[in-house]
Amino acid sequence: MNGEEAVPGTRRIGVVRALFEAAALAVALQLALVVLGVLPGALRLHPITAHAVIALIAVRAGLRAGLGTAALFVCVHLVQQTHGLGVTGGIRLGWLPAAVGAVRPELAVSYLLTGGVLGALSERHIQRCAVALERCEQTRERLARAQQRVQLLETARRELERRIVEPAVGIARVYDAARRLETLEEEEIYPAAVRIAAEHLEASGCAIYVRDGGSWRRRACHGESEPPVELPDSPVVRFALRQCRAVSLRDLAIEGESESAPQPAPILFAAPLLDEQTEPFAVLVVTELPLVQMTEATRRILDMIASWDGRAIRLARQVARVRENVVFDERLGVLRASYLRRRLEEELARARRYDTPLSLAVLAVARWERVPEAEREPLLQVLAETLRLRLRRVDPIFMLDRAGALAALLPHTPPAGARRALERALEALASLELMPYLPPEPLVLEQAVAGGADGDALPERGEMLLNEALESLQPAAPGEGEGASHGG
Repeated sequence: MNGEEAVPGTRRIGVVRALFEAAALAVALQLALVVLGVLPGALRLHPITAHAVIALIAVRAGLRAGLGTAALFVCVHLVQQTHGLGVTGGIRLGWLPAAVGAVRPELAVSYLLTGGVLGALSERHIQRCAVALERCEQTRERLARAQQRVQLLETARRELERRIVEPAVGIARVYDAARRLETLEEEEIYPAAVRIAAEHLEASGCAIYVRDGGSWRRRACHGESEPPVELPDSPVVRFALRQCRAVSLRDLAIEGESESAPQPAPILFAAPLLDEQTEPFAVLVVTELPLVQMTEATRRILDMIASWDGRAIRLARQVARVRENVVFDERLGVLRASYLRRRLEEELARARRYDTPLSLAVLAVARWERVPEAEREPLLQVLAETLRLRLRRVDPIFMLDRAGALAALLPHTPPAGARRALERALEALASLELMPYLPPEPLVLEQAVAGGADGDALPERGEMLLNEALESLQPAAPGEGEGASHGG
């Protein structure tokens, strides 16, 4: 070690400093012994004091300081003998003056042995401590470097979490939101898809355009500035439609397809929505985005959003096609109007072939637009259930294209019998409490019956029979209509 500090209690110090400290310590110890009455006087240095000081300096400072201190006290001993302050009985040196007292060689040797032996032992201890401290310092430096590496690794871990874990969590949230799109109708999916893209991409401007013949028209948008109604001609959009995947301005630069002509409303990202034949039917575009979000990760997330949006729209279209083919309305418990036309043709053909009667009874709510929105479906359910209970089980009940109207097809029933059945249904409605479904004005029901007593009296087509019934709609009889209007 280059410094003076070794371990607590041991130091490498110079010989001069060691001698100065030895002299000061000797004087202090000598005065202490005199004060305590151990020694009779203070002019003579006692060997006990000298040995104690030599031992302390040697143990504290090492070999050189111990030998130097011993030599110092040997010189002090010679000075004492020179001035006659030494202990008598020693050996007189022939070359010294007569005034020099006898020198005690054993005392000088004991000084040197004490300083040398204890100094050597202390030196060895100091060297070992120095080696240990050097190793400790090296270990401390290695620990400091290791701590720096740990801090760097911790920083790298947090960065990985920010780049991998957080996007993964964000993708999971996007997926959950996209799954909820599958419960919506097609027209509801477009604005929801734009909101999802704007929220998860932190985009301040985005829109979705749907193919309308040879052009692309805006269906939904998000942002302060409203984008154009028709999709502007953009190289990003053209490239995305050609590649059938999400692209960005960066992709254009990589592919070398960027255009030097400035665009009035530049599109930063574009992602097509594909149909069952993997043909684009819509395109999701981003026009305003923070600079830090202009990354490849944003493009991949937008591609996933467009893919999930396209799947939700395809599913909504399939559900709509299935609903068109479904003949039964589960909410009202009646058959659909599309099935009524087909069923009318079948029953008309059967009635003409076997010359049997056939009737079509219609029950409708007048001024349907004045019925509160929340009460329309419950009111139709009441009307349908009443007709079902008052008619035969074989008489199907249908919804009509006219809002608030129901029809009952009665095979083997002449128009007079159909009118009586309809009157029974109106009487049952009059006995019900319809106040919860009443508009501000009294509820008025309309009725009509069309048909023929035999096959020859029936029209040729079912559409004609249905139109005849709708054109002959009249308010219910006063006793029936008023009762149905006001309930019990």
